Amino acid sequence: MFKYVVQILIGNFIFWVSVFVSWYEGSSIIENSLEWHYSTPFTNRLNIEIITGKEIVPLDYFIYAAKFQPVFPILILLSIIYIAAIVILIVVKFNRHKWATIITIIISLFLGSFSITLTDATTTGGKTLFIITLTSTVFLIFLLIMNLRKKSASEQLLTTV
Repeated sequence: MFKYVVQILIGNFIFWVSVFVSWYEGSSIIENSLEWHYSTPFTNRLNIEIITGKEIVPLDYFIYAAKFQPVFPILILLSIIYIAAIVILIVVKFNRHKWATIITIIISLFLGSFSITLTDATTTGGKTLFIITLTSTVFLIFLLIMNLRKKSASEQLLTTV
């Protein structure tokens, strides 16, 4: 159990470092007025008029960083997936397969919907995030099918004995 805790702590460390670096890198949108209309969906949804760049909602910094400097936003995504995988593994170790299935389905739906929003990405960062989310979704669905198949095979073996 200790090794899982250490892995979750490492994943959390990478997550938070990546969040702060992405936030810093994305804050350069303040000086790039040509991107204000295209890279500020949260500010636009809140109907905030951008005049000097200081009005931009900080969540938009992550969008800008993901589009133009995607290394740390990708690390954010990968660390979330890694932490989720460790949690699923812990749940399976405690023979809570139903919970592991539910968690896997929720994460697959989240990643799949995120992938769908990135299908028409035009920047390198957007395309890379699309590939990572799509691959992760397919991999999780594959693991889910294998887990369900394994569980049904063991149930059939128990009923025949």
